[in-house]
Amino acid sequence: MKMSLLDAQIVEELENNKIIEDNFGIFRVVRFYHNSFLVSE
Repeated sequence: MKMSLLDAQIVEELENNKIIEDNFGIFRVVRFYHNSFLVSE
């Protein structure tokens, strides 16, 4: 699975803050962020 630079930055930020603990959490949160960006545009 290829991740965009934005995805990588979000994931890295979340990992640094210990908000997420597994890959499923990462992908769920990243998807949520993507949906938020799409809605705000």
